[in-house]
Amino acid sequence: MMAERLNTTVCNFDPASRKITAFDIHEWIHNTLRIPEQNVTMIQIDGIKRQVFIKLINNDCVQSMLKDINGEAKYKHQGEEVSTVGIAVAGLGIKRVRVANLPRDWRRWKMNPHMMEDEEITLHIRHEYERWKK
Repeated sequence: MMAERLNTTVCNFDPASRKITAFDIHEWIHNTLRIPEQNVTMIQIDGIKRQVFIKLINNDCVQSMLKDINGEAKYKHQGEEVSTVGIAVAGLGIKRVRVANLPRDWRRWKMNPHMMEDEEITLHIRHEYERWKK
C-alpha cells in the first residue's frame, strides 16, 4: 500500500558529496532551514538516494519554508566543502499504478472517475496490458 506524502518537503543532497550523519542533518534543519522544532512532525532519511523528507504540521508551514529558502539551501560539509541542496514539495510527479487481473473484455472496461482525470491513463494501461499479456 502506498501512502500520500502530505505537508512534506524533500531535500535532495548532492550524490557526489560526502556522507552526512543524522545529527548533522538535524543541525542543518535547525540552523539553515530555521524550522521551529514544534513544526516538525517527522524526519526520514534515505541514505541511498541522498534525500531527507521533512514532514511539517501543516501546509502553511511547508509553503512558508519554501518561500523563505526559494527552493534550495547550502550545506557546509566538514572541511569547508559546500554543496547545494534542492528542496521541493514531496510526492509530486508521476505515480505508477499496476492493475492486475484485468477482465478479458478490458477494452470496454471503464475506470472509476476518481481514478483518472483524462484518457491518458486509460491509453497507458492499454499499452502496458498489450506488453504484459505476451
